[in-house]
Amino acid sequence: MILLWFFLIASLLYFLIASVLALAKSKFPPQNPDYLPFVSVVISARNEGRTIGPCLDSLFAQDYPEHLFEVITVDDRSSDNTPEIIESYRRRYPRLKVITIREKPEGLTGKQLAMDAGINQARGGIIMTTDGDCLLPPGWISETVRYFSPEVGMVAGFSHCGFGSLFSGVQSCDHILLEGVAAAFVTFGNPQSCIGNNLSFRKDLYQNLGGFKRLGFTVTEDTALMQAIFVETGSKILFPQNHKTLVVCEAAKSLGDFFRQRKRWLLGGIKTRMLTSTVTIIAFLRNLLFVLSPLFLIFRTSLTPLVWAWILTFVSDFLILFKHRALLGTGKLFTYYLPFQLFYPFYTSVLGLSVIFGSKKVRWKEREYTSP
Repeated sequence: MILLWFFLIASLLYFLIASVLALAKSKFPPQNPDYLPFVSVVISARNEGRTIGPCLDSLFAQDYPEHLFEVITVDDRSSDNTPEIIESYRRRYPRLKVITIREKPEGLTGKQLAMDAGINQARGGIIMTTDGDCLLPPGWISETVRYFSPEVGMVAGFSHCGFGSLFSGVQSCDHILLEGVAAAFVTFGNPQSCIGNNLSFRKDLYQNLGGFKRLGFTVTEDTALMQAIFVETGSKILFPQNHKTLVVCEAAKSLGDFFRQRKRWLLGGIKTRMLTSTVTIIAFLRNLLFVLSPLFLIFRTSLTPLVWAWILTFVSDFLILFKHRALLGTGKLFTYYLPFQLFYPFYTSVLGLSVIFGSKKVRWKEREYTSP
């Protein structure tokens, strides 16, 4: 009976948090609509032979003036045909710069070393980052740069995994939920996290911070950079909802790949700020008790608090996703929300327990790291 009431309290707390986050402003007018800076798009690619071609195609189809942006791909010691594909694009597009990483990273992840090399060789004052498995909409660059003003140091964006299958649709809901929470915290002046497949920032801020070499080892380099820009430079950070900048990334192919990715995000996220950890703990407790809630029926506990806890659980995440329905599509949201809501508590419960009681090692791009 005590656990049942604890479930209800955790559900109510999360509902209140979700309600506040859902009220956060998500659409912002361009800060500088006529801004046309030179932009450097930096991609760290490791074994992206299947996807790097379409990614580059989408970049060279941008509606931004050709003479005002370059693309830098950093081959992070790929063992497939990624280097050959990148080289074939370099011959076709002079704006494509190719960097090859040969040394093993010391004190950094492979991606941190690759991104640092690309950023340091970039000509642009604005750096935009994405991944080699992403497709960028034609207005990705032109829309994003309009959010920069002298006060803005970073602009984060949304992404999802498309809707090619039930699993990818569920992952898309998960992406938008996590990003929606992150965007709300940014709006409230308390940036917590972001995803590097749709991120832009000023190069001078990155260099003044000392880059990833000074920030040190982390399995979530994007969030670490956001925190450093916010805390150490005082620059404004924006996380606007804009379907013209929405990035479509490749969905995890299996449950194993999905859990490994989310475990890396979780281990990196809880190391950042107290607020992130607090919300994560409340969500974990609510979801774990939701998974265990059928046991309350076995012990014939009162149905009223149990039903209310279930309703609060179902409604809380929907509030945030419904707010960002323009990114998913209203029809897609209603189609995939129920399977997502059934999957979400189970995966977060298993994930949380594995982090608490299991190994802190993460496998990422065929490499293994231990989160500090």
